[in-house]
This record gives sequence, structure tokens and C-alpha cells, in this order.
Amino acid sequence: MPEENQNLYMQEGKPKRKRYRRFEIIWLIISLIISVVASMVMNAGCCMSMSCCPAEANKDAFLFVFIPLISLGFFIILIRLLAQKKINFFIFFLLFLVDILILNYCTGLSYLLLDRSPKNESSCIFLRPQIRDGCYLAVFEGNGRKDPALCEKITPESDLYYSCHMDLTTENTKNYENIEILSPCKDALTIEKRVECIKDIAIEQDNIDLCGYVPREVYGITVGNPSRYYYECYKGIIFNGKRTDADLCKQQYKEYYHSDLNIPLNTCLFEVAVNKDDLSICQKAGPYDSASWCYGGIAIKRNDPTICNSCFGSSYETADCLTDMALKNDNLQYCQDREYDFQREECVSKVAIQRNDENLCSTLSRIDMRSFCLAGIAANKEDIEMCKTIPEEEGRFSNRDRCIVQIAIDKNDPQICNQITTQFSLNTCHEEFGIKK
Repeated sequence: MPEENQNLYMQEGKPKRKRYRRFEIIWLIISLIISVVASMVMNAGCCMSMSCCPAEANKDAFLFVFIPLISLGFFIILIRLLAQKKINFFIFFLLFLVDILILNYCTGLSYLLLDRSPKNESSCIFLRPQIRDGCYLAVFEGNGRKDPALCEKITPESDLYYSCHMDLTTENTKNYENIEILSPCKDALTIEKRVECIKDIAIEQDNIDLCGYVPREVYGITVGNPSRYYYECYKGIIFNGKRTDADLCKQQYKEYYHSDLNIPLNTCLFEVAVNKDDLSICQKAGPYDSASWCYGGIAIKRNDPTICNSCFGSSYETADCLTDMALKNDNLQYCQDREYDFQREECVSKVAIQRNDENLCSTLSRIDMRSFCLAGIAANKEDIEMCKTIPEEEGRFSNRDRCIVQIAIDKNDPQICNQITTQFSLNTCHEEFGIKK
């Protein structure tokens, strides 16, 4: 090559190479930042949703760090090929677009960094399944009408599918006022009374669908756990034992991958089991928590406690079954054979509350159970002075306070709340009546 041409090439080539290298370095820095940020954001979101931690989080960390680097490497090769004029700009642009699409599919950068609150499901289509599920859930949660069809677009085996249906269930509980048969419950002044009203109507009407309007968690309830009305609703229908056709149950209710979503289907099947006195239907259900209600319903029907003892793997399920028998038959004998003392005393206290028998409460050795027992009886009698005789306990919400709150609820009288001395319990009582201070 002539010296003049060589000098000209050097003069023109060096700046071009410098420009390309500068562009490559800038793209490298940007890609690394995007990789790290995307990895942190997605893995944090993943762990908060409990949908993929920790194994899936490690897998996503790999995708969010290495896929962008691979994409970067491919882009650098394209830049070099373009600089060397081995490909034209159209081919470069086409391959670059493919590179970006693959990068977006693997990491969901368009969703993570540009559209964290998508309003339209079309934003979710070109994402890999794990991210696409989260995108659909985000659309569902950001959509005021809570479209059930969006839940069905999520992978059925994923935890996000379960979360979507739980959100849908929570949303449905707010719409009970639109159900004519539940109209009497509108007059209840407190949350607990309203929920109890819905539960009672559902059991009386033998209507499984109405149980769906009972919240899974009723915060601030004064006796038992926050989920008791939800579970008592389904259990009460099973104990009714009115349904006779298992095939009709399968036509009416869908079977889900997540067992907790199958409570309506299992309730229907278990009610058939109780009606037909058929333990084999309970056994086919597998290790679902609600299966204990199936065995319990048949045990009560046969008046046979051995069913409780032989059909459960957990002592707690056995204890619950025997407690149901003790309450149905008003028979303390079913409280005696327990693995743990607190299970026996809990059973005795519930029978005592049912009987309004203070003397039976005094036979309990555990202070907490004795207080629970007396609080239940005082609430039944609407006797505030009796509540005040219950010893104070440690904790934010003592049985004494529970007792007074329960009476306030039963009498629909928020003024009774003012007789509570602890601030947390006073606030809880006010919240039952929709009073915020």
C-alpha cells in the first residue's frame, strides 16, 4: 500500500475505531448497571411474593446477570461487523432487534424498568413464564374491576396463581351487599356480627357459594382465631350432610392445583360423604386440612370417637374432631383422651361456655384457659362486671378485654368500649364499630 494511502487510512481509521470502542464501553457500563438493577429489583419482588425464593431467586439471578452480558457480547460483535462493513445497517438493525427481544424475554426489562404497573395485559405477552405471571398479577391488582380471567392466564402451579385467587376472594367479600339473601347482614353494626350473619345464612341455606363472602381473616374478633368464621362456614355445611351427588359437585366446582383453593369442591364432596356415611370419600381427598371435617362429620353422625382417633395423622386434627363431638353431644367424655393437656382444657372450656357453667371453668388448671372460659360465659350473659373479675394477662389483648369487646359487639353499643383500660384493646373495640381515633 502506498505510504500516502496508508497515512490516510490511519488518519480516518483511528477515529472510527475510537468512536466504536467508546460506544462499546458506554454500552458495557449501561448493560452492567441494568443487569445489577434488574437482578436486585426482580429478586426482591420475587422474595416478597414468596413465589420463587430461594431456589428460583438464584435461577433468576443467573438470568438477570449473565443474559444481559451475553446480549452485550453479541451487540459488540454486531458493532464490529458493521464497522468492518461485513454487514449492512439493515442486517445490523434486524439482529440488534432480535437481541433486544431475547434480552427482554429472559429478564423482562420492559416490565421491570419501564412499566412496573402495567395497565394492559398486552404488556405481559412477550415475557418468559415466571415474569409473565408476575406481570399478569400486577395488571390484575392495578385493575379496578379485578378480572378473574387474568388469574387464569397465570401458570396454575405457581404461587402467584394462588395469590391472584386469594385477592379475588378478598375482593368478593366486599360485594356481599349485592346478594339479596344476605341483605339482613347489612344492618349489623360491627364487622364480626356481619361476618357471623353471613356464615349463619350460608349454613342455614346449605349454600357453599355464600361462604365465599366470609373473609378469611376478620381482624379484631374477640373469641378464637381470625379465620374461625370462614372455616366454620364450610365445616357447618359439611356437618349438614344434605348433598347426595358427588358427580354434581365436580361439575359445579373446579379442581385447582393448590389444595387451599379446593375448599368449595371438597366441602361439597365431604357433605356427600356425611350424607352417605362413606369414609372412602374422605380418604380420597388426601391430606387436605378440610378432610378432618369430613371424618368429623361422620364421627358425629355415627357417634363414634374411634373415627377421630384412627383417621388423622395430626393430634391437633384428632383433638378438633373430638371437640366437635363433645360440643354436638354436650359430652365432656370426648374431651378427656388428648395428647396434650391444653387440648383437653380447651375442649372443656368450650363445653363450659356452651353450657354457661362457671364451676366447670374453675376445674381448669391453666390460667389462660380459665380466663378464656370465664370470658366466654360473661360474654354470653352480657355481664361486664364478670368480665372485670377476670385476672389481667400479659399481651396486648387480654381475655378480660376480649370479654368487654364481645359484649359491646353483642349489644351494638360502642360506649361500652370506654370501659376498657388498655389502649390497644380500646382501639380494637372502636375499629369494630368503624370508629378511628
